[in-house]
Amino acid sequence: AQDELDRVVGQLLERRSDIRQLFLVGSCPSEVIKLDLSRAAARMTEKFAPRVRVLNYSGSGIETTFTQGEDACLASMVPVLPQSAARELLLVGALPDVVEQQAVGLLEAMGIGPISVLPAASVNDSYGIGENTVFALTQPFLTDTHAALERRGARHIAAPFPFGEEGTTAWLRAVASEFGVSQELFDTV
Repeated sequence: AQDELDRVVGQLLERRSDIRQLFLVGSCPSEVIKLDLSRAAARMTEKFAPRVRVLNYSGSGIETTFTQGEDACLASMVPVLPQSAARELLLVGALPDVVEQQAVGLLEAMGIGPISVLPAASVNDSYGIGENTVFALTQPFLTDTHAALERRGARHIAAPFPFGEEGTTAWLRAVASEFGVSQELFDTV
């Protein structure tokens, strides 16, 4: 099974040279045949680095119901992010591009930055995680990702989730408060 997995991944990466990050998602069949995807991901990362990073997470049964698949995927990305001492805001959770651009634009207009997003638009987006990283969740179901970020030293900005006008305003206000944005500037933006 390991040889077959290596062969298929090799073929995929030959056909799609633009792939920079690849996920091996565990399933019931892979668990039944005892396919160790975490070791396979480490082996493949070593083989294809630095061009391709291979990560894994479980996508079995109940774990992928509703939103837990996104949480597992994002949580698998946190340990491989580089360490950083820079003060930075990390927005966490998949958003439509236009919503992400609007959120980042509003925060930047308030003078907040640098701002990074997990998941990043590109694996080549460079940012790290450390004790000076603060993060704001954009989705309520990211408990494993939240825990993984805190294990890396990042600090969560407690905020309501940005749902609807009131929730979005309160979320923006919590982030603005963390960065010392005045009420006047907040209201203007």
